[in-house]
Amino acid sequence: MLLRDLAIFGFKVLLDGLKDVVLIQVAIVAAGLDILFPTDTHGKRFYAVLRKSEDFDRWLNMYHVAQKAEYDEEGLLGASAAGADGLIGKIESMVTNRSAGNRPSGTG
Repeated sequence: MLLRDLAIFGFKVLLDGLKDVVLIQVAIVAAGLDILFPTDTHGKRFYAVLRKSEDFDRWLNMYHVAQKAEYDEEGLLGASAAGADGLIGKIESMVTNRSAGNRPSGTG
């Protein structure tokens, strides 16, 4: 369980790092567009990028489930709700469906 949780955490850190690399470039372009082509709302494109980044951070949910995982024998997967909107909830839903013998539609 601990190795699985380490792998999940590593994957989340990788995704967060990739987001940061992309985010700075997209934010610069959005801010440039806001400066060159102003709209009725100050910084509309730039702040839209920041909102999307915040949504991604909420979905990735880097540390929230860690507060409960230490006390749950299932670790990170036990500390989240299967099918929840975050990454761990989606992973748990996939694991639960496969262990119950259910396969995603379209697979043999």
